[in-house]
Amino acid sequence: MNNVVKKLSALLIILIILFMSKISSVYASTTFTTCTLSEGSYIRNEPGGTPLKDVDGNNFLIYSPKRLEVIDSKYVSGREYKKIRTNYYSNNYEGWIYSGYLKDFKTYTTDDNYGNTLRNAGFPESYILPLQKLHAMYPNWNFIPSKLGGGLDFNTVIAQEYSPVYKNLINSKDQSLYSTDGAAYNSGKFTEFEPGWYAPSKQTIAFYMDPRNWLTDNTIFMFEQLSYNSSLHTEAAVQKVLDGTFMQGSYDYNETKISYAKTFVEAGKLRNVSPVQLASRVVQEQGVNGNSLTINMKSDGKTYYNFFNINAYGSSNEAIVSNALNTAKENGWDNPYSSIIGGSSTISNGYNNVGQDTIYYQKFNTINSKNLYWNQYMANVRVLPTEANSSYSSYVKSGLVNSSFTFKIPVYNNMPDKTTLSITGNDDNTLKSLSVSGCNLNPSFNSAATDYTCNVSSTLKQVTISASKTSAYSVMKGDGVVILNDKTTVANIEVTAANGNVRTYKITIQKVESGKESPADIISYLGYNNSNGILSGIALDTDVTNIISNVRNKFASSNINIKDKNGSTKENGKISTGDKITITSNSSTITYKVAVKGDVNGDGKISISDYAKVKSHILGVARVDNEYLKAADANGDGKVSIADYAKIKSHILGTSKITK
Repeated sequence: MNNVVKKLSALLIILIILFMSKISSVYASTTFTTCTLSEGSYIRNEPGGTPLKDVDGNNFLIYSPKRLEVIDSKYVSGREYKKIRTNYYSNNYEGWIYSGYLKDFKTYTTDDNYGNTLRNAGFPESYILPLQKLHAMYPNWNFIPSKLGGGLDFNTVIAQEYSPVYKNLINSKDQSLYSTDGAAYNSGKFTEFEPGWYAPSKQTIAFYMDPRNWLTDNTIFMFEQLSYNSSLHTEAAVQKVLDGTFMQGSYDYNETKISYAKTFVEAGKLRNVSPVQLASRVVQEQGVNGNSLTINMKSDGKTYYNFFNINAYGSSNEAIVSNALNTAKENGWDNPYSSIIGGSSTISNGYNNVGQDTIYYQKFNTINSKNLYWNQYMANVRVLPTEANSSYSSYVKSGLVNSSFTFKIPVYNNMPDKTTLSITGNDDNTLKSLSVSGCNLNPSFNSAATDYTCNVSSTLKQVTISASKTSAYSVMKGDGVVILNDKTTVANIEVTAANGNVRTYKITIQKVESGKESPADIISYLGYNNSNGILSGIALDTDVTNIISNVRNKFASSNINIKDKNGSTKENGKISTGDKITITSNSSTITYKVAVKGDVNGDGKISISDYAKVKSHILGVARVDNEYLKAADANGDGKVSIADYAKIKSHILGTSKITK
């Protein structure tokens, strides 16, 4: 019996040991090696290979003082190369660098106990290892999980930041990062919301909003708590931000020369905000060389400054400068000192003091419930890693990087395993135009619609499908000559986007015997779209006589009559919203109401009156319905919104014409 007990005890001990070893293996410590650059270097796809491209398509040359993580080593032709991982400005990279360009190699081991501390604090597992590595390199740094209430859903956050599409903007040369939804893209052209700035895609926003992409030593400073700290926020630290910029020296104020660095420190003390961040913000807004349009604005014989670009927004450079100037004049910012001191007050009162006390929360407000997803300082979706790197570099150069920093890091619910930028190119797989010889499409062509019918004469043996693609990056097939051997022929046009997504346009071609055309067949021939008795797709300025002659010449046995909204017969003039077209053919009579896109008041033209009617409808002051509601949908997206009266306004101004 004793032997049995002993054996069971021994077995139990073994099981406990195995169990504990299994637990410990889950959270095993990690050893990793870092290095720094001795000189600027390209990061290449393989040892001695092609330089990687940055997000703007340029060869990726790195000068950053940050530490690079070494993940592999290889000798090629007697030269040693190191594979490194780095996060630089606006993206994450892995690539190869010749070891002769690297120095200061250090090996670290992560602390298991600290990992458990992070877990107990509320960080999800996907945050743990990067933060453990940072702790190993910078043991004085503190990390705090930050979230609103019980935590926001990540997908909800992205959806909110994506609406409206111009809430975030991007100026990258890489169009794969752009949105192709709604108001952001039309007929192969991306909408320019500000000069040179476009709407980013959801995928792009998700990448820049995902805190896990920025848990490296330089970019984590987007989460730095920005309260003023005299031990960190020295004049020397601020000067490192300003060195090499238009603010590296001094300016004249009250007959005294004052350094910009000293002014930022004074502003930081007054407003309880990091002067390093203030200086980084101005350099970001005005450019290294101070070449922004708002750097010094002339008005009434005086010069005004709006260094922080407060209220500097608009659809044109003129509007941007006007808004920035008005703000500067209202606040009396007629010298650099008042612009820095006054502008910093806006940041402190408007952001830091309401919980948005990190660069991240000033860009993406997911913490201040009063103005959730709004009250966001900058539109540039890529600004965070840039400003963060500027702060980090100043602390490195001033010898303060090992100080006790506190980082408030957002945590969201239901986060994906990872987020990435698109590397597959433009996702546009639409057609720009589509027509078929010998017949008109029903409904009339719209790039978003993929299913069409078309009626042709029973004697026709072939038709030619003509089509053009919206994006130069897509591939199209299926156009050209189509043989009509049967009563019904289906033709498909396939458009493959640069990212591989395919859209198929289906055209059902139906042979119709002469004299047996129904009113619907005739409407199809005309190329108009019939939706519940309302005809759309009729071009503005279409002459009534042209419609009548087209029907009478093609369908001799049919009859057509057009009346205006008051019931009077129209034999000439322009077709208008509210007109009624009655067609009798093959013993059937149908009356259709007309909706001309943009002609909301039914006078046959597009004017300020139509603009006012759409605006009143949106505001609920005076609603329109039936064919007039159809006409108000100027962009053809199936609803009436701010985008429609913007389109009507553009038509009136002559910047973009409404056709049909």
